Amino acid sequence: MDINKSNQHFLADEHILRKIAQAAQISPDDVVLEIGAGTGNLTRFLLSAKKVIAVEKDRNLEAALKRVQRGCKGMEVLIANILDHALPQADIIIGNIPYNVAEPLLYRLMHASCKRIVLLLSTRLYATLTTKKLSLIVPHYFVMENLMMVPRAAFAPKPRIDSVLIRLTPTQEKSLIRAVLDQHDKRVKNAVEHALWQGKGWSKRDARKFCRKHLRGIADTRLRQLSFTELKRLLTAVNNMSRTTNHRPVA
Repeated sequence: MDINKSNQHFLADEHILRKIAQAAQISPDDVVLEIGAGTGNLTRFLLSAKKVIAVEKDRNLEAALKRVQRGCKGMEVLIANILDHALPQADIIIGNIPYNVAEPLLYRLMHASCKRIVLLLSTRLYATLTTKKLSLIVPHYFVMENLMMVPRAAFAPKPRIDSVLIRLTPTQEKSLIRAVLDQHDKRVKNAVEHALWQGKGWSKRDARKFCRKHLRGIADTRLRQLSFTELKRLLTAVNNMSRTTNHRPVA
């Protein structure tokens, strides 16, 4: 039976699998959430944790994960699309993230309560974290480390491009920019106005005045729909405004 009907690429190099598990810095008291567990190749190296929640959306791979689970009371198999499922509580999140779900998943991970996140990304996806819109957002949520390149030859079947292993450590940033970005589903003016009167003590009238003056042309756009240039403009305006006194709008 061909279990790889979804045409996934499974990491098969045991040396690299160990490196990834080491990067997660798992302790015996940790709960680990593995996103995209596949056939359980990496899962086997995570079982030193108190509990491993292995999430995989492809039901054809369930039997392979169940074989890894045998005799391991600390492992749970969850067959689900993580984007359609509540994010399980975990100390460490680890996963091989496909390009087509990366952005919505990263937005969810930005609000996860965990110690660290270790992700294996294609080089194409990694480029979006360093040069595209996400490069403006991620630094307000994480310290990002590029740990190693993973060659395409380490996978079976072999993909067309190499991958990058990164580690994200959540920050405790309490900035006005973060307060705005946390509302990425809202329209720009609503997110900024709310952040101003809640975080800076501005009146709603002054907050609306600021938006009319400085956010013309993007005020009615939802944050997640902003282009790179528009988002950069918004963050610059918010950053400049955050340096002003708490109760007076910029003249």
